[in-house]
Amino acid sequence: MMNTKKSLSRRFGLAGLAVWVLVSCSSIPAVPSGTVPDPQGQLTVALQTDTQGQTRFQLTGPPLEGATLTGPAARTDTGWTLTATGLDWFNNWTDGWTRARFTLDGELELTPGPGSPAVPRTWRLTVRRPPVIDVPDQAKVRFYDQYFWGDRALTLFTDRWNRIEAAAAELNKHFGALWFARTLPTFSWGPKPPNFQETVGPWLFPEVYGYPTPPVPGHAVHWAGDIPWDTGYSAAVFPETLRPVRDSGTLFQDFEETPGLWRLAYVWNGFWAIQAPAAHLTVKGIPHE
Repeated sequence: MMNTKKSLSRRFGLAGLAVWVLVSCSSIPAVPSGTVPDPQGQLTVALQTDTQGQTRFQLTGPPLEGATLTGPAARTDTGWTLTATGLDWFNNWTDGWTRARFTLDGELELTPGPGSPAVPRTWRLTVRRPPVIDVPDQAKVRFYDQYFWGDRALTLFTDRWNRIEAAAAELNKHFGALWFARTLPTFSWGPKPPNFQETVGPWLFPEVYGYPTPPVPGHAVHWAGDIPWDTGYSAAVFPETLRPVRDSGTLFQDFEETPGLWRLAYVWNGFWAIQAPAAHLTVKGIPHE
């Protein structure tokens, strides 16, 4: 974790640091202007048939933040039906890594377009039932030199996911359907989407990322992890269920260690409604008749 006191003293000066620990409701950051989703988003569907003749698919791509959608695939008269049943996710950070799997429920349709020996075939992905993330059902965690697996790892990850999912719901209420540079790195035209952490960080954690206006004294703070968390700001901005985990620094730890999981939770619904149907699609491993 960053040395917050030192970084804040550089940002505000010693006098400003003394004022920074107390804030009024008037310091709540404003909502930034919206941006357009990336029409050049890349997604890859890989199909593979096993020795028993069962075909499964994997859906990957940068907008999915390193996650892989999986499930059975069935040939139809017009293409393929992809039944999404699982989501595999991996995150590697400085002091450890996390590997997890979610149960999922959704249905996609893969339809071929025209093609010839001279012109590669194109493909279209139609969202029949938007995939819904159910619950994590597997997890493995390394934190420094400690390893967790089985029920212990699943509990740790599930608790983290529940916190992130609840916080992402609040982000959607406040920021709307924004698309971010780190979520869509292939964005190449029009206004560039803002960086995720730089945009939502000041709203979630102004104590770390900085207040937009000089704070006014008046609210109590709770010190945790060398950071004076502004309990007045929490009460003014966040629902009661999120205030304890924000004021304890737990939510900030989630944000530092798994930003990709935050972005995935934040864009999930908008991704299936907007991005996936417009994505540039690559299909690999089509089984032969």
